[in-house]
Amino acid sequence: NLLLTDNQPPLSLYNPHSPSVPQSAPFFLSIVGSLGLLVDRMSRVYSLLLFISLVSFSVAFRTQAVAVKGKLMCGDKPAVGVLVKLFDEDDGPDPDDMLQSTNTGADGSFYLQGSAMELTPIDPEVRIYHDCNDHGRPCQREWVIRMPNKYIYSGTVAAKPMDLGVMNLEVELEAESHDCLH
Repeated sequence: NLLLTDNQPPLSLYNPHSPSVPQSAPFFLSIVGSLGLLVDRMSRVYSLLLFISLVSFSVAFRTQAVAVKGKLMCGDKPAVGVLVKLFDEDDGPDPDDMLQSTNTGADGSFYLQGSAMELTPIDPEVRIYHDCNDHGRPCQREWVIRMPNKYIYSGTVAAKPMDLGVMNLEVELEAESHDCLH
């Protein structure tokens, strides 16, 4: 604590008339002041760059939509109640995004649509889980059908669905698997 009387001026860090301050002090202090302004300007530039980067990154993410329809048969009968899912397949640690799920109707038909927000084009695939021609194996047969990129549309609604047509689930696909936890 400094005690000041009415006749004494307050102490300051820099008094150019003080005999204890060397002649180089004004130059040194002007450099320090300039550095302070430079750091302040750099901080503003970095903040602006960070803001622009965040805006650019958020704009780069885009909503993409896809739709698929078809009819499933088991031999000559409609495959009723078959679980069909539409996914955006993701690589790496990010789990796949399920866009929509449904069961086939009384005539074996289905329609799925969905959208996802991604930085890169989505990787849509249809997964069909069924017991047709499974010879009593445990779990269900799983078919995975990759969809071409031409069925990916910008926005939340696909302009046109991919039409799988009529598919007979009796066929055994070379790359099919069995899935108990879907």
